[in-house]
Amino acid sequence: MRPNKTGSLSSTCRMDSEKFDENREYQRVLDPEVRLKLITKNSNTVEIDASIPPRRYYKSGLEMVRMANVYLDEGSLENAFILYMKFMTFVS
Repeated sequence: MRPNKTGSLSSTCRMDSEKFDENREYQRVLDPEVRLKLITKNSNTVEIDASIPPRRYYKSGLEMVRMANVYLDEGSLENAFILYMKFMTFVS
C-alpha cells in the first residue's frame, strides 16, 4: 500500500479497502454476541496468492500488527481485533 508518484494510494488499494468496507455487514448489528461472530467470521478470510513472494507476506504481516497496535492505542478495539485476527489467520 505504498503511494504512487503523485502521493496517493494506487487504485488497487482503494478498491480493496472499498471491498472491505462493503463486507462489513456486522457494523449494522447491535447484538454483541452476533456482532462478535460476524467480525470473527469476516476476520478469518485471508487470500494467499502463490505468485506473491513470501517476503512480501512477511512484511504485510508486520504492518498488520503495527496498524493493529495503533488502533489499540487509539481505542478502536474493533479494528484492532480484526487486524490481530487476520494476522493470526495469516500466519497459521
